[in-house]
Amino acid sequence: MGFRYRLLGAVTWCSFAAGIAFAQGDALTPEAKQWHELSDKKQTAAAKKLCLGWESSGTHAQQVEAEKCLANLALAEGKAVQLKGNDVGGGTLGDGFKPEAVNVALVHLNKGIALEPKDLTLHKGRLFLLGLSGRYAEMAAALEDTLNKLPEPEYLPDWLRYTAQLGASGDAQGGLKLLAVLDKHFPNSHEIIGNTGTMYDIQGLWPQGIPYLKRAAELAPKDPIDTWNLGWAYAHVHEPKLADEWMQRSIALPNDDGTDQRKCLYARFVGSELKQKARACTLESQSCARPLRVDCAAATPAHKAK
Repeated sequence: MGFRYRLLGAVTWCSFAAGIAFAQGDALTPEAKQWHELSDKKQTAAAKKLCLGWESSGTHAQQVEAEKCLANLALAEGKAVQLKGNDVGGGTLGDGFKPEAVNVALVHLNKGIALEPKDLTLHKGRLFLLGLSGRYAEMAAALEDTLNKLPEPEYLPDWLRYTAQLGASGDAQGGLKLLAVLDKHFPNSHEIIGNTGTMYDIQGLWPQGIPYLKRAAELAPKDPIDTWNLGWAYAHVHEPKLADEWMQRSIALPNDDGTDQRKCLYARFVGSELKQKARACTLESQSCARPLRVDCAAATPAHKAK
């Protein structure tokens, strides 16, 4: 089911205090090992000397690695606490970087991409850094450039992850910018269309989101998240019959992401919106942790949870 944003739960931005984590999960190249070891030992001057040498007169592989190294060193020198607002009246306080450090790092990342346009880690690093810095218009432009260089559909889950992260952090307008770019390159993708709908939902614009969610469910009628999100949106525009229909369709479908809360949420919906307290109590007893069984207190003794 990819990395789509879900009303059932979502991922959040990863924070790399020392900079961008290139080659995560992969074996480091010999060049990468050299500067990583120096950086890990806080031997910044030695790492910078090594990478500047590669940048000016190294092999092609060394020149590419030099730009990754220099981007990370710039960020390591420009760490700062960052307060960032979002589109829903909240925000985050956490690790970030000074704007001038971001600018220097982006220069190096762009140089690296010019040298090796198919290097996925460089593209991910650039998108991560722009997203973390709240530079969403630039992020969308960077994604456009990335998709021109890496148009393969196999990478779509990687790009969808950024929209999920923006949704989870409440940065819905930024998410919509990215999704417009993705939709241009991957039309009729239920993941992209479904994410677009949820970006409106995040802002409380439920009526605007429903056409996208409906389209996503039409494209993927057996997707448990698309069907759920449509039902959840109908509940928020006070269409209980449609909400009930689509939620029941969803919970009849398996969800393999390990965070399935649909049955408990549906049980709560039965009590709060359908006003069927006894039935809600039965469903809550089957699917909700005890503190969440709010309708059982109002149910008749025969329906109280044991």
